[in-house]
Amino acid sequence: MARSTFLLTWNPRVYAWRDLRRDIARLRRGGALHTDWSVARSRLAREGDRFFLLRQGTEPRGIVGSGFTTGAWYEGPGWRRPGVPCNYVDVRFDALLDAEREPILPREALSHGKLSEMYWDTQVSGIRIPPQVAKELERAWRAVCGRPTKRRDGQ
Repeated sequence: MARSTFLLTWNPRVYAWRDLRRDIARLRRGGALHTDWSVARSRLAREGDRFFLLRQGTEPRGIVGSGFTTGAWYEGPGWRRPGVPCNYVDVRFDALLDAEREPILPREALSHGKLSEMYWDTQVSGIRIPPQVAKELERAWRAVCGRPTKRRDGQ
C-alpha cells in the first residue's frame, strides 16, 4: 500500500533543540534516531509514512531531516501551551543535518519545478506533501544526503 509523505516543521526561534548535535551524532552512530514530533491537530499520519523536517525561522532555512513514522498519530499534552493538547507522531529519523555546520536542502530550492507545487511556509507540522512533489523532494534530498534512504522494513 502506498504511504503518505508529510512535512514536519521546526523553528529554532520557537523551540531550542539543545541536544541537536548530540542527536545527530547518535543517529550517525546507530543509523537512526527515535523521538516524537508534534503534528499540531493533524490526524493523518500512520505507521510507515515518510516525513521531511523543514527548518524555519532563522537562516539557514530548508529541509534538514527525514525519516519514517513508527506509529499512528496520538494526542498528548501541549508542548507550547500547557493545558492545550496537541497531536504527536513517533518518528525514526534516517537523516538529520546541522544547518549551522553542513549543507542542507535550502528553502529557496523548494520554490522551483515540481517542488513549487507545495506551500512550504506553513507554520504547522503534519501537512501532507502531494505524491508528485514528494517524489521530486526525495530526489533533491538524496542529492544533499548523498545516499538513498530506506524504510524501517528495508524497502
